Amino acid sequence: MFASQDIEPIKSNIKRPRILIVEQDELHWTWIQQAMAEVWSEVLLVRASTRSQVHKLAKEWVNTEWEIPKLILADLDLPDQQEGWRLLSELRMMEEPFNQLPIITMSQVDSLSAISASYRLGCSAYLVKPGSVSEWLACLRPLRAYWWDLATTPILRLGL
Repeated sequence: MFASQDIEPIKSNIKRPRILIVEQDELHWTWIQQAMAEVWSEVLLVRASTRSQVHKLAKEWVNTEWEIPKLILADLDLPDQQEGWRLLSELRMMEEPFNQLPIITMSQVDSLSAISASYRLGCSAYLVKPGSVSEWLACLRPLRAYWWDLATTPILRLGL
């Protein structure tokens, strides 16, 4: 059974779930934070800007399951698409629950080959990155409605 101090972090993640944002570009990170504050204010954003940072966080979360994000928004350009696809593939090869997390890949590239490759490697959705805060707001509203209010994902069923 849980001690009372063990339950507090779990309650905190239920009240303030996490979204992992994998973004190396400072301007886009700023825009995402500003838009998220308005559209998805109940979440705690966790940022990683490299593959190695994502792996470090995943290792930490193995022992603190309540800190696992409910959704990942991952830029493909880390600094190039090959690096982003490598990260996507690695996330999908991890053990549960990491391999079941919804992953929305993002890129400024709007090519059929990039989109197809992302889906082949296991992304849940592909997003052409908005170019301003107002465009991020317009993008995040339907994302929130779908991933928070409509979709049921395996990670949300862990009872956390």
